[in-house]
Amino acid sequence: MSESDCKYCNTLLEAVAHFKSCDIRKKGDQSYCEWTCELGNREEIFDQGSCTTHQSFLEACLGGWARRKSFDLDLKCGSEIGLVVKYLSATDGLTWYTWPAELLIVEETSCPPTSSWNARTLQHDSVDFGLINQWWTDCKRNHGSECGAVPLASTNPPFISWLVDTQRMCVVEAPEGASYCALSYVWGRRSFLKSHTGNISALQEEGALADPNNELPATIRDAIEFVRGIGGQYLWVDALCIVQDDPTSMMHHLRDMASIFERAALTIVAATGRDACAGLAGFSRARVAPPTMKLTDKLWLKRRSNNRLDGAPWSGRAWTLQEQIFSSRMVIFFDDSVRWTCRRGGYEEDVREPIGRPCQPKRANNVVNIQLETLSTIPDMTYLGKLISLYSSRRMTLDEDALPGIMSTLGAMRPAFPRGFLCGLPASFLDQALLWRAGEITPSSKRGLRRRVPSVETAVCPPSWTWAGWQGYLDNYMAWATRPFLKNEIPGYVPITHSWQFRVIPCLEWGIKVALDDVPTPIPFQNETYEWKRLYMGKKNNLPDGWLYEPESPEDIQKYKDEYTYHDEGDGKEIHRYDDPDNPISRKSLFDNAPFYYRHVSCPDFRFWHPIPLGSDLRCEDATALESWGGRYLCAQTQRVRFRAVKPRDDRSFKRAASFRGPDSHILPMFSIKVLVNTMLLDEVGNEIGELSPNTKEDLEGIWNSGQDGVSCELVAVSKGFDFVQPQLPEHEIWTFYNVLWVEWCDGVAYRKGVGRVKRRAWEEARKENVDLVLG
Repeated sequence: MSESDCKYCNTLLEAVAHFKSCDIRKKGDQSYCEWTCELGNREEIFDQGSCTTHQSFLEACLGGWARRKSFDLDLKCGSEIGLVVKYLSATDGLTWYTWPAELLIVEETSCPPTSSWNARTLQHDSVDFGLINQWWTDCKRNHGSECGAVPLASTNPPFISWLVDTQRMCVVEAPEGASYCALSYVWGRRSFLKSHTGNISALQEEGALADPNNELPATIRDAIEFVRGIGGQYLWVDALCIVQDDPTSMMHHLRDMASIFERAALTIVAATGRDACAGLAGFSRARVAPPTMKLTDKLWLKRRSNNRLDGAPWSGRAWTLQEQIFSSRMVIFFDDSVRWTCRRGGYEEDVREPIGRPCQPKRANNVVNIQLETLSTIPDMTYLGKLISLYSSRRMTLDEDALPGIMSTLGAMRPAFPRGFLCGLPASFLDQALLWRAGEITPSSKRGLRRRVPSVETAVCPPSWTWAGWQGYLDNYMAWATRPFLKNEIPGYVPITHSWQFRVIPCLEWGIKVALDDVPTPIPFQNETYEWKRLYMGKKNNLPDGWLYEPESPEDIQKYKDEYTYHDEGDGKEIHRYDDPDNPISRKSLFDNAPFYYRHVSCPDFRFWHPIPLGSDLRCEDATALESWGGRYLCAQTQRVRFRAVKPRDDRSFKRAASFRGPDSHILPMFSIKVLVNTMLLDEVGNEIGELSPNTKEDLEGIWNSGQDGVSCELVAVSKGFDFVQPQLPEHEIWTFYNVLWVEWCDGVAYRKGVGRVKRRAWEEARKENVDLVLG
């Protein structure tokens, strides 16, 4: 069969013609150009007919999706040409969509490109340094102040002892104020050249890094060649520029890692390599050409290089997260191509951008840049939780590095969290931070936390009560909330369906100790944000320095009420609340009772419910000592009780979001909302009195498989809670539930197994026992 007789080849040609007929940029209306065509199901496209042209091209573009037994394939033309896979999920019976590939147009023409979807032909054994320098020039010319500034990590120069001189091929003492590039890569488990006290003198000899006997790994060798190719001289790479067996130097560099990458003129990212010996595509190893399909004598389609780094080895490593976050400009080697990413946008090597067009914002380094700018100003617990969840889900070679790997990032947040962090938990929000929980776990999912284990007997991992003591996905959304003190929303905030935030009310005095035999030392600044709420909310005068009281207008009060009302898509009724006898307060009344707000001189655009500890002027020696304390045992006097944990009942009597309709998603009315529940807590007579979120998938499966008897769980109260996240005036404050930890004791130490909530009435009526809690 000739190509002209193949309906699939003709459909692809038709899509290109349609796309070229639409000048999306000029029209300014993307919907004008949208066009979708159903290509067919898997059997029709790949198993029927004899045209191998489209079959081999589409199979290569789909990758692993082509091996699925059943799916439908659509071709979508809009702001891009893309393939859309539709498949029926065996888990929930719903139709799901995925976009496995975008396509680029390759034309044999001398005319300049008119859209961002014209392909550039790449050299397989080299990189176009002129193109990269053109990107760099464009960035410096159009947004140099934004991409070249140092707004987040530190106003002081980072601690840098050594740099690689790429011209002399040796390690040199870092010249003061020198411009340098940095390398971000995966070490891996293979041995390679590193600096140490025994070889640092030899590495300073000119040409030392060119000596084949030194076994310089390919990724570092290629990065050196890259720096020379763009006209640079100095490269910072951790393996050579940190003396690995000098603990003092190591600690200084770990503390300043965010600043090192933020002040780098450019960061080279080896995203594809699984270790330091992998090399960079276009240097020590040739590139593999992407799938290409000929449509006419002068027209081809080719798969666009993957612009999602989610599956890259580099994106799965914990150490590289802060390097990605703080680098203002990155050149990323991934999927056999090169792309440029900065704080304003990005370019891609295989895309021929029209002349004079600025780089596109949608390709920007959007990991957490905006959030970090906020986190350097106010203590945004919501985004801090997202950042920590992303970090915790990544892999580390040594589990004991969990806190060192994020130390510099937390240090960059000190203006917003001036009281510091205790084992990764912000001291001013200690009770709130203790309520971290595992990401959504079901028996059919692969998620769940894994307890970190030291690599050697002399190493120590963080304790079980902090997120840093576990590896895996976290769901910090419900408790790690910013709205208990921030009245107006931060841009980009999106409510999470069936996972509403609540307010935490401290009720314990916490102490910390290094050894079991020690006397606990009170933790300085614990829950200070709540204490400031108790002292200052509603007060007009005698406020902390920098804080001002402002009256709220009736119009703004009504606006707040409207913003906190969510409606069902069907009948328009409010669906997020139901009558709860334990909660006599309506959320809207909280705004009526607080017709005022506070603002701080350092961030006048934000409105606060009450003053909070804020600003670098509150930093002190105690906060610094807190972070290096090394205390492992968290102590308090509290109460404990046993309740049964069972699999939740399946209630389908009300509408739920589409993503929560699966057989493992249990949505139940509880705590004034309809909330996603992992396991249900029952009292002695079988009443539903709370919910519990286990840390591990194994514990969840044990509860779900226990039948009606359930699993007896020892719960300890750690704080109180209120259904609504907005604060109440101190003189009228109530609570509707208790926040609890599920613990298991061993040799006098309680280890965290999960977190949950118990209704106030049920807890206070239960048979409790006083306990000296020692969390390890």
